[in-house]
Amino acid sequence: MLELNLAKQMAGLADHLATLEKQVSGLQVSLGERIGAAGGRMDELQHREDLVEKTLTTIQAATVRPQETGPARPPQSHATPPNSVARPIAPTSPSEPARPVYHVQAGAPGIAILQDSSGNAIRVVNDDTVPGWGAVKGITQIGNAFVVHTEHGVIR
Repeated sequence: MLELNLAKQMAGLADHLATLEKQVSGLQVSLGERIGAAGGRMDELQHREDLVEKTLTTIQAATVRPQETGPARPPQSHATPPNSVARPIAPTSPSEPARPVYHVQAGAPGIAILQDSSGNAIRVVNDDTVPGWGAVKGITQIGNAFVVHTEHGVIR
């Protein structure tokens, strides 16, 4: 009788073990698929970053930057009446300093590649600091585009 009970318990344990092995196998397959998908996304982001860097390098090599000159001045008119007095122009009220211009070139959740007005690319993640914009608070996708949310505004 004791042997019969032990045999039943062993059969039950063997069935339970087989069920657990099937569950573990299914979880391994699912995890492998998720890791493959994440790896594919990382590969795509790396590819986009490489393309941006290559494009920027090509543009910088092909572009001859002219020497910067002062702002263009309108031609001075010599038709000023002889008795006129030049009046100083009142300065405009100082506003907050202009922020550097950045555009999002590529992105993925939590990571983005920004390009500044000089064509330089920088890679940012949450909590990185973007010069003139402050800390990155979030990187989100809107449609097909990514948006970088910072302490001082949004970079599109």
